[in-house]
Amino acid sequence: MTAPVALASTLDPLLPGLAQALSAQPPGTAPEDDCRIRHVEWLPRRRCRVVHEVRAHGRRPTLVVYEVTPTGTTVHDMAEDRDLPGLAAALSPSCVRDRIAEIYGTPVQTCLVTAVGYRPASRAVVAYDVELRSGRSRLYAKVLPDGCDRYAAAAAAISASAQQLGAPAPVPDVVAVWRDLGAAVQRAVPGRDLSAVLRDDALPERQRLGYAELLGQLLARVHATPVETGPRWSAEGELAALEILLVPTSHAEPALGRSLAALVDRLADVMPEDSDPVFSHGAFRTGQVILSGGALALLDLDTVSTSDPARDAGNALAYLSWAAVRGTLSPGLAAALEEAFLAGYADGRAPLSRPAVAWWTAAAMAKIAGRRFRSLATPEWRFVPELLSRAGLLVVPVPPVALPGLPGTAERPGRSSDPLDADRMTEVLREAPSLRAAERLRVLDAQPLAEAAGRRRVVRYEVEGLADGPIQLVGKTYADRHRSSLAYDNLRLLHDEVFGGTPDLTVPAPICHLAAHRMLLYREVAGTTLDRAIAGTSGPAAGLTARWLATLHGSGAVLARRLDLTHELVDVEKWAECVAERAPDARPAVYALVERLATAAAGMPALPGVPIHKDFHAGHVLVVPDGVAVLDLDEARMGDPALDVAHLVAYLDASPWPEAVEVRAAFLADYGALPGPAPELRTAFFAAYTNLKIAKQFVTGRGPVLPARGQERATALTAVLRRGSACLDV
Repeated sequence: MTAPVALASTLDPLLPGLAQALSAQPPGTAPEDDCRIRHVEWLPRRRCRVVHEVRAHGRRPTLVVYEVTPTGTTVHDMAEDRDLPGLAAALSPSCVRDRIAEIYGTPVQTCLVTAVGYRPASRAVVAYDVELRSGRSRLYAKVLPDGCDRYAAAAAAISASAQQLGAPAPVPDVVAVWRDLGAAVQRAVPGRDLSAVLRDDALPERQRLGYAELLGQLLARVHATPVETGPRWSAEGELAALEILLVPTSHAEPALGRSLAALVDRLADVMPEDSDPVFSHGAFRTGQVILSGGALALLDLDTVSTSDPARDAGNALAYLSWAAVRGTLSPGLAAALEEAFLAGYADGRAPLSRPAVAWWTAAAMAKIAGRRFRSLATPEWRFVPELLSRAGLLVVPVPPVALPGLPGTAERPGRSSDPLDADRMTEVLREAPSLRAAERLRVLDAQPLAEAAGRRRVVRYEVEGLADGPIQLVGKTYADRHRSSLAYDNLRLLHDEVFGGTPDLTVPAPICHLAAHRMLLYREVAGTTLDRAIAGTSGPAAGLTARWLATLHGSGAVLARRLDLTHELVDVEKWAECVAERAPDARPAVYALVERLATAAAGMPALPGVPIHKDFHAGHVLVVPDGVAVLDLDEARMGDPALDVAHLVAYLDASPWPEAVEVRAAFLADYGALPGPAPELRTAFFAAYTNLKIAKQFVTGRGPVLPARGQERATALTAVLRRGSACLDV
């Protein structure tokens, strides 16, 4: 795993130590040391953990963790992991020698300890090469933060089930459980990684297909293990895990972040029903299997759960496709291996549902794609578009079905609830784990507030049982699942971390995210929008608005998405097409503005990356008794603060509001100077961009500053296009 050092400084400038941590000679190592990256976990702009294997001359390799944050880099040995308190002892020959002697019932002459795998705060694998009087042997200890009993129980259950079927145990024997260390100890299995076997062109294809069939039979035996109580992994959980990966993907490659988000939305539209739960490995693939003496042995049981059988199968198939995409397997062989695997499974158990397998395979492909970015596996980024394309082919779109309240949206029947049905929403909210209100909670009333056709709907709820008396909540339902997740995360982060200490500057308090219903709920804020404030109060409110925006821009918060200027220019062209189609007389002016924007974009400096609102205008600012609150943070992301400033000013310039000029001046005076290079150029670009957006809203009749119809609107359209062009005359 490598990440070009040159990329690190531009990829995440807020982590100044990232390049050095990813280099061949990270801090604290000697020039003669051999260093190799074993694991990377990147959380954009906040943290990156890099695990290096360091081989110093004359010493056994050690695993060293580099924790990179905006304030600097810390270095520590894996033995210092506080979440794995038993790891230090598990790595110490003197601490484990007697324990190993108990396993064999004979003294240990020598014991060499090697760390072979490590995920900070998550798990570690330690190898023990032991010399006894009778010969040499190898053991592996798996050290886990939540203890080793579940791991050992899983191995025992799989082995017992296989024996009842008259088959050999498909997992290595657990020979000891060191509860005080959180470690399960297993015998080593000699043999070859099945991934390497299937890639071995020296082996006949027929033989490799036979191994793929054995792999399917192995999975069928694992799934035959009696289901015990334990963690459950559902399709809903899979989507939630994918949404976490949107952050590093979107920050590294915004275009691929959008592709991954679109795939998540399509997966959400066709989720399989939870049925036939089985004992599931959770990370089943050829890399977790050893070919030993013609039989297969399964490793790494720390992810076991109860799940749909198609989950494990889909994961295995996704990794075979990933190998084909990277060219380590030929496409024809990969397809044949997939069919052999499924046939082997059907021989050992009932055939799998092909639609369910397709869904879980596509979901696993999406997870592989997102993990390439979280792990900064930059050499593999070029393969991700093809992988996502293949995943998309597996997800069959559903026919358009009206989502309640959102005409024309594609939604799987029965998956959503009508947001205006108070009784049904009572049931939905009572089922939300984060509310913990049970029978006390009741939705008394539901009233529609706003609707963006085919995209989202906003409803006001009167709810009792969450406070001493009834309270007003606002629910926003989205056609796209990932947008509800992003909106909730934006609101939660800004409410808790940015505006938690500024009572006069705030955002609505989030209540919960109902992912399965694609709904965000937050506490309603009572106030008056800035453009409807009482005369004489708008000046002070404009100052508070400027302070709110400056607080957001200077907060250091990290939002999931990143502004992509290339994509914004694509939107600009779509807006222009819309204007030209609906107002043919404006065609020359609108396309001239598009051309000037494209030229200006080519000369733009590198954009700052701070949290921005992206849809900031007076209608989204509420004047409340002791300050201002800002709404509609759905589009918030990392980007250029000049966009927010120019956006608000352009809407004020287009507004018929009598106090707009006063508010504009007060806002600009209190906001102050924009950070970053060439602020005038950036502000001019985004002002022109916003004026074209307003022009599109004029012709579609949807927007916050619409003039009357007829000649007045035509005159306003001409004026806004002229203002947009004049912005670029700087």
